Amino acid sequence: MASGSDIVQTAKRHLGERYVLGSVADYANPNFTGPWDCAEFASWCLYRVSRINFGARAEGAGWNAYTGFWAEDARNAHAVIRWQEAAIVAGAFLVRIPGAHTGVASGHIAICDGSNRTIEAMDSAHGVTKGKINGRIWDLGVLVPGTDYSQASLTKKSSRAIRKGEPSPAS
Repeated sequence: MASGSDIVQTAKRHLGERYVLGSVADYANPNFTGPWDCAEFASWCLYRVSRINFGARAEGAGWNAYTGFWAEDARNAHAVIRWQEAAIVAGAFLVRIPGAHTGVASGHIAICDGSNRTIEAMDSAHGVTKGKINGRIWDLGVLVPGTDYSQASLTKKSSRAIRKGEPSPAS
């Protein structure tokens, strides 16, 4: 079973690569180097370490990842935790749901590094980079089922939500 730390290490290998909104990743290629958009980067990193397809749907011969699919899959899998709790879990994901906020049409997703920072395909100006969590809009955190987060410092509330399949309220 892949760990959250495995996801982070995979993501770090891609720092500095190019961001292009709407890019589609080659999930079959373990050496793919982009270009990326945020959802493709998150889904590809997860898939490369775990073979779990999360946040992506079949499209043609491949998959298309989308932050809306991430939110949907997280809710369906009872994998939602508060984004504040996800911020300190290596390999957890942070999601801003597309269209959920006035004046912010786009969604976004980032991988938590475990120390209140992100690794993400941020935008065309930054590419794949490290980012901050605080001061940004997040709706939910995601712990993907089938991923080992046993080294994480989860609160009793978030652990209970994962065990019983009761998502914590989104903030």
